[in-house]
Amino acid sequence: MVLTNKGREWAKAQLEVAKTKYSDVSEQLDEFAAELQGIREMATGVVQDLDGKLDWEKFVDALFEELKSVVRSIETEFELPLPDDMDERTRLREEKIKRVLDQAIDAFFRVLEEQGIIEDNDEMRSKVDAIKKVCLHVFMVASGSLASFSHHLIC
Repeated sequence: MVLTNKGREWAKAQLEVAKTKYSDVSEQLDEFAAELQGIREMATGVVQDLDGKLDWEKFVDALFEELKSVVRSIETEFELPLPDDMDERTRLREEKIKRVLDQAIDAFFRVLEEQGIIEDNDEMRSKVDAIKKVCLHVFMVASGSLASFSHHLIC
C-alpha cells in the first residue's frame, strides 16, 4: 500500500509539473486525471464484488496470459501506417481501441468462468461496460494527444 501511495503522490506531482509547463491545457489535464480516478473507483467496486470469491494470484496470472494473447492478436495492426486523413485516423483508432477493450473484457469474464466464478451477470456486465466507456474516452484523448504531439515533432 505504501508503494501505491508513493506512486499516486508521484503521479500527482508530475501532473502539477505538466499543468505548469503546459498551462494552456491545464484544465484538460485535470479532467483527464479525474477520469482516471473514476476508472480506479469503478474498478475498485468490481474488485470488492469479487473479493473472497477467488484466488487473486491465480486470477491475475490467468488474466495476464489471456491478455498476452489479446496483445499478440492486434500487435501487427498497430504497426500498420495510419491514413493521412485525420478524421479517418481517429475513426480507425477508436475502432482498434474498442476491439482491444472488448477482447480484454471477454478475457476477464472467461477467466472468471474458468476460475469457477460466474459473474457475467447484468450487474457485473454493467459495471465493466461503464469502465470500458470511460477507458475508451481516456484512451482516445491520450492517443489523440500523442498523435498531435508527434505531429508537432515531425513538422
